[in-house]
Amino acid sequence: MMRVRVWLMVACVGLCACAGSQFKDHVFEEGDLRYRLGDPDTGFRLVDIDDNDVSYFHEDLGTIGIHATCEGYDDVPPKALLNHLLFGTTDREEKLEETVTLDGRGALHALYEVTLDGVPVTLDVYVLTKDGCIFDFSHVAASPPPPAGTEAFRRLVYGFALINSPGP
Repeated sequence: MMRVRVWLMVACVGLCACAGSQFKDHVFEEGDLRYRLGDPDTGFRLVDIDDNDVSYFHEDLGTIGIHATCEGYDDVPPKALLNHLLFGTTDREEKLEETVTLDGRGALHALYEVTLDGVPVTLDVYVLTKDGCIFDFSHVAASPPPPAGTEAFRRLVYGFALINSPGP
């Protein structure tokens, strides 16, 4: 468990500020893109992590990351997008793969036990394409994941609503 905490803390050290974006009252805004997230609550705190629009961290419950891409991507199946999110992991064991509905659209939900930088973790991922954008939501936590972290992540994901998209 301590190794997972160390890895999660190291992941949070890669801090970067996203110029031109803001996150206030659970709404992310950057240019013409605006979306709302559910509140993870349970002690998660906002952190800035490279390549994420919004990130949360909790020492015991893991790291949550949300990222949207609205430009420069090809229209590819959600499974291919999921595989991209698994880059850098080894010893992958799929625990769940299903289609769910997020904000009125079908989304891919997958749960994997993986090794990341030599540490076994659980990776819980949702991938959604909507209005010209790809949204990915990820939760990295100890294996097995703490139920409170999983519940917090689901609250955040199922509270997602696209307000405005720069896409076509």
